[in-house]
Amino acid sequence: MVRRGTGRLIPLVIVPLWDVDLACREIERTAAKGAKAFTFPENPYKLVLPSIYDKDKHWEPLLRMAAGLGMPACTHIGSSSTLPQSSPDASIEAALTLLPINLMTTMIDWIFSGVFIRIPELTLCLSEGGFGWIPCALERCDHSFHQRESAFLRARKNGLEHLVDHHDLDRLPSDVFADHVFACLLDEPFGATVLDRMPLANVMVEVDYPHADTSWPGSPKLIGEQLSSLTAQQRYELLEGNARRVFDLEPSVGRRRRHRGSRDCPITQSASRAHACHPGAPSASPGASAGASTSPAPAASFWASRRASSRNEVATGHPA
Repeated sequence: MVRRGTGRLIPLVIVPLWDVDLACREIERTAAKGAKAFTFPENPYKLVLPSIYDKDKHWEPLLRMAAGLGMPACTHIGSSSTLPQSSPDASIEAALTLLPINLMTTMIDWIFSGVFIRIPELTLCLSEGGFGWIPCALERCDHSFHQRESAFLRARKNGLEHLVDHHDLDRLPSDVFADHVFACLLDEPFGATVLDRMPLANVMVEVDYPHADTSWPGSPKLIGEQLSSLTAQQRYELLEGNARRVFDLEPSVGRRRRHRGSRDCPITQSASRAHACHPGAPSASPGASAGASTSPAPAASFWASRRASSRNEVATGHPA
């Protein structure tokens, strides 16, 4: 079926989580048939399985196998079969609104578990959780990291390091995220306004068809409007380029050319119309793509200055 799909059918493997050895064999078997990624629950502990922190490294044979084959782990909101609820009688609307918190927990757990340090080729993709919350969460992660690092350094100086729990990270959580974690833009006008606060190389566009959250059938118009402040090259990366890189997908020359610059592309048309309504925004015309950076200058400057400040706090044990 995959071979007949001429590149349009992209397999995502469901593995038998009850048996890691069997899951490893399934990953190897399906990778040979063209599979590009595998599913993993947002919180296996909620499914009465070992957590990502498991002291015996229960999941690492599977994660190492997948990383070695270039297959990202993909996790989706709700895949722990639990909804975040403040009380049993809370409204379903409240639970649906809180769903991205599950993926926030996933992202933070995977970063602080040290699994990315032990398996440098491993990647994680977060689906349908949005990303407007990610810059704030990473700022808090970096803060927690250097607070604990400072406490450990002070304890070690006084010969008391055995009294302080220490994480497994060798660099800032925001650096770990940039190297290993990918998030998706669905229908998130606010999220589109904070694209300059995170690496664009870690963002992909999704439409989530046929779930209730889907932006279909108005996806091209909606996405074009929300990405109108980006150049054509940057829109291409979010719409196609990043996904092709993360999932190792074959390039499609005709479609790539169309998305990168064609005035016939519905997303380019929507972005151009949105730019016409907001003339103060950066140009999103196809001609602006030549030589463009893969992320806006504000993103680079903000991210670099924030992480440099955090690194200084870790190194010195004092705020910058």
